[in-house]
Amino acid sequence: MKKCFLTLVSFIFLFQSFSQYTLSGKVLDGTNQQTLSDVILYVNGVTPYFTLPDGSFEIPNLAKGSYTIRIVKENYSDFEETIAISQDSKLTFTLLPKNEVSVQNLLLSKTFVTEEVLVKATRAQANTPTTHVTITREQIETENLGQELTYLLENEQSVVVFSDAGNGVGYTSMRIRGTDMSRINFTINGVPYNDPESQSVFLVNVADLASSVNDIQIQRGVGTSTNGAAAFGGSVNIQTNSVNKDPYARLSNSFGSFATLKNTLELGSGLLKDKFTFDGRFSHLRSNGYIDRASSKMWSYYFSGAYFGKNTIVRLNHFSGSEVTYQAWNGIDRATLEQNRTFNSAGTDFGSTDIPYDNEIDDYKQYQYQLFVNQKISNALTLNVGLFYIRGRGYFEQFKVESSLTNYSLPNIQIGNDTISSTDLVRRRWLDNHFYGATYALEYKKNNQFDFTVGGAWNQYSGDHFGEVIWARYVSSSNIRHRYYENNGMKTDFNVFAKINYSFSDKFLAFFDLPYRNVAYNVSGIDNDLRYIFHDVDYHFFNPKVGFNYSINKNSSSYLSFAIANREPTRTDFIDSDKMPKHESLYNVELGYKLQKSKLSFNANYYFMYYNNQLVLNGSLNDVGSALRVNVDQSYRTGIEASASVQVFKFLTLKSNATWSINKIQSFEDENEIIYENAPIAYSPNWIGMVQANVKPIDDFTISLSQKMVGKQFLDNTGNDVLSLSRYYQSDLLLSYTFHTPVIKNIELSFLLNNFTNRKIVSNGYVYYGEAYFFPQAGINFLAGLKLHF
Repeated sequence: MKKCFLTLVSFIFLFQSFSQYTLSGKVLDGTNQQTLSDVILYVNGVTPYFTLPDGSFEIPNLAKGSYTIRIVKENYSDFEETIAISQDSKLTFTLLPKNEVSVQNLLLSKTFVTEEVLVKATRAQANTPTTHVTITREQIETENLGQELTYLLENEQSVVVFSDAGNGVGYTSMRIRGTDMSRINFTINGVPYNDPESQSVFLVNVADLASSVNDIQIQRGVGTSTNGAAAFGGSVNIQTNSVNKDPYARLSNSFGSFATLKNTLELGSGLLKDKFTFDGRFSHLRSNGYIDRASSKMWSYYFSGAYFGKNTIVRLNHFSGSEVTYQAWNGIDRATLEQNRTFNSAGTDFGSTDIPYDNEIDDYKQYQYQLFVNQKISNALTLNVGLFYIRGRGYFEQFKVESSLTNYSLPNIQIGNDTISSTDLVRRRWLDNHFYGATYALEYKKNNQFDFTVGGAWNQYSGDHFGEVIWARYVSSSNIRHRYYENNGMKTDFNVFAKINYSFSDKFLAFFDLPYRNVAYNVSGIDNDLRYIFHDVDYHFFNPKVGFNYSINKNSSSYLSFAIANREPTRTDFIDSDKMPKHESLYNVELGYKLQKSKLSFNANYYFMYYNNQLVLNGSLNDVGSALRVNVDQSYRTGIEASASVQVFKFLTLKSNATWSINKIQSFEDENEIIYENAPIAYSPNWIGMVQANVKPIDDFTISLSQKMVGKQFLDNTGNDVLSLSRYYQSDLLLSYTFHTPVIKNIELSFLLNNFTNRKIVSNGYVYYGEAYFFPQAGINFLAGLKLHF
């Protein structure tokens, strides 16, 4: 049987070696018919080819059949077409600049909008003097087998990711340049996504969002103006809006270690009557997690409908997610790490009982609505207005042993001569919130020399926090769902910005960004520890940015930028700090060089980020796992980032990136009044690196081998080696093979082997009462997927 199978495989490869053809041609700019270099051509979504400096390309070794060619170049609208190959073919493709293409022209040219003006207003463009990278859908799709979106960004520059459950499913997080997600600005289609109170990001609430992503832009440092939370380490702009002109259906299924399972169904109408498109997705994910009982059950859906008029685009997005995850945020001490890496104390009240409570869960639902109107007023003037509403409601449930009744506003119980003052109980702590607002952008562009944009946003958040006792062994005089605390946070955020791009010549561009932001925040009521809390603050921030880009030649450029950012404290900073926290200020310098050729790209930049009153993570947590921070007068991050990609042979491409940095606090005083001079900033490794080899032995088959390297991280700011995470290396292997049939357009098989050297990795931790606690990550584990594209 085995011999027959090998013979059949050999016959298939032998048959495919005959009748192979070459597709060649050029890519032109649709406005001036000039050739375009450094254009990416994707064959069936997975195989990248590049145009040469004269705009020409060559795609060899194509068997007879149909191929989907997608052409991508920054600042140009994407082109996608299915082409039948039965002989050597030579074609010319035309791309149209995004900011010069009307909807009518798009339809006539069969080229479609992939991002709208509002998103463009909050994004860096190719020549914007900032440090940024854009990740395309093709780069995301193959690895999208069930892990959270942060893990799909793991190999990007200066990024470190980690997971509570240890396998990248459920609650995950990331840091950029050592700063956590509460200091990274996240937007979805230009709409702010950071939680207004914690300023953090919980992608678990929109599980499998990656399946609806068109592209993602990461800006490191302050970057350009955006909506929502301040960017103190970077920003992540997620774009879902895209136009699929042909009907489609995709069914994706994957499974893997720890009973991980993902099912996704995507449907699209294509372009109806040259005016309407409808797209939808439904996803289901579940996993047991690497850590004991760190299970997750998630579902989500996404719907988008759009209308394309002569000068008007209207788009409505609605997406939602629900997650139920067993808590895994306690971590383990060093002794347990050595003896039982997967131990989870959640459900045992930190070991107070041997049998874990079976419902120690986090249960949350979120619904998002987005409405965008894009109006072309004239050839030079375009207006985009967006409205959004986000509704969230959920709780986490905990079993507590021998809890004092007075801590839950309950009287003691008299039973005979005995006084009962404590009891075992189950509590739920709720968050019930509404977040709504509007965004806008008005762009004026003239002759590719002057580009002026006025934009901004207004939003308001109202969040109710309350706790309930849903069961108690000794019930006292309470009713079911006894509410023992309740408070409300109200936050109003208004910002406006004016951006100017002015080209003094073909080589020299100046960028000016003048944003103003006003934040008003009020929190009042009874907190979970029964303290009365009240804070009413109002901030006014001016965050100017200026930069210059110089084109050295057609293949290389350099840039210099300076930016100021100010940021308000979070809810936790206000209610858990002994002192009134101060707002933070950041002064950021970026100096960079870019080289882009058909088979080689290289980027290098130097950054200096100086902070005044930075709120630094001190390594401690509050009672629900939120990080505690303290202001430090002066601190800084400085470093060099470099990345490169080279196509060594037609079948081999090498990629790498590296970050070398110094992250210091001039003077830090701990809770024991010990002063540390020139102290390291917590969670900030001095070096981060990645190397990757992409091998393509035959058409439609790709082997990707990557290794991520992260240096030592301190868990607080004392520089104590005992309170640190050791450096680690993670090696991953990805295999992908796509084939085609007359009935099913594409069939893609994927296999991802994570940490195949089985290293004992710990990528996150914290300090609690002077002791380090760790979050171990899974050893060798796999995910396998099957995708059918109709």
